[in-house]
Amino acid sequence: MNVTYVSRRWSVINIRELAKLAGVSIATVSRVINNPQLVQPDTREQVLEVMRRVNYTPAWTVESRLSSRSRLIAFLFSEADYYFYSDIRSGLESIAGLRGYTVLFCPTCAEPQRRSQQLRTLFEQKLDGAIWALRDFFPEDIAMIAEKQVPLVLARKYDSAPTDRYNCCYINFAEASYRMTRHLLELGHRRVGLMFENVSQQFMRSFCQGWEQALREEQLPREDSLVINAPNSMVGGYAKTMELLERGEMPEAVFCASDEQAFGVLKAAHEKGVRVPEELAVAGFTDSPMSNLCDPELTTTDLPIYRLGIIAARMLFDVIEDTGSEVTPGEVVLQPKLRIRRSCGNQKSINVLFE
Repeated sequence: MNVTYVSRRWSVINIRELAKLAGVSIATVSRVINNPQLVQPDTREQVLEVMRRVNYTPAWTVESRLSSRSRLIAFLFSEADYYFYSDIRSGLESIAGLRGYTVLFCPTCAEPQRRSQQLRTLFEQKLDGAIWALRDFFPEDIAMIAEKQVPLVLARKYDSAPTDRYNCCYINFAEASYRMTRHLLELGHRRVGLMFENVSQQFMRSFCQGWEQALREEQLPREDSLVINAPNSMVGGYAKTMELLERGEMPEAVFCASDEQAFGVLKAAHEKGVRVPEELAVAGFTDSPMSNLCDPELTTTDLPIYRLGIIAARMLFDVIEDTGSEVTPGEVVLQPKLRIRRSCGNQKSINVLFE
């Protein structure tokens, strides 16, 4: 290949020309730059060799050298939600990578003092921005971030958050709860229990709000016994269901705040000889991969976690890259869908997403 290489401090060659010189696709060059671990070693070295020969430096690296930016952003969430947010990583990185940023995934402890210490330690290093998705809005921690003048986007709904200060995008948990409760009621179930771990006041309010709305529309009472507090895990759902079944207090349908809880309910019902869905309807939340493999297949709520990551990242970069013009904080609300399967008694429209 006859190529004339011109030595310069930072090359103005673009990624398309670089791909042509290396004999690979533009996508491959992009992966070498942003996610080199995803590229075969031989191909990666082939691209890197061409980059060295033409003195190629990605535009965002040049910018980093000429500015004080760290090109690091943090995604902050509660460690108990690690599985819940597993799909958000690819959404965040798909946007961050295009801008040459690295995303730090930062699970935080539930214990207040440890959580605050974790956050203080994190923000001692230079961050260009952060996305807040902890279970609640903690004013003292938010104030610390504000003092550091780090741009912040909220990725959950917080009733106590000042809407005129922060961009916010979130999944409508209240709507998710309402739609699933309506589905169970339409199947003829009258006593619909709500199972969740009472560790987040914000989530509890949102989750109960949709459930209560659906009950009101059917003129059904809100019974305290139908609000079931259980650890957000398969073991938690299993133990609580065994307890309720042994006391004869299990409702005829239960909507769990996670698929893991629902799997525990299914296991307990199976061990006690309770038929699902004939004697007990079970619904989950988050549409985990296992929900389509259990027996019976689990009716659950499909949440747009990946899309949440994309929108949160775009919102954050709008703030980071703002040149000084006044931008009014905005709000984006993402709606859930139901994935109807066999665990609640539905005999048609199986495995269909409902808007």
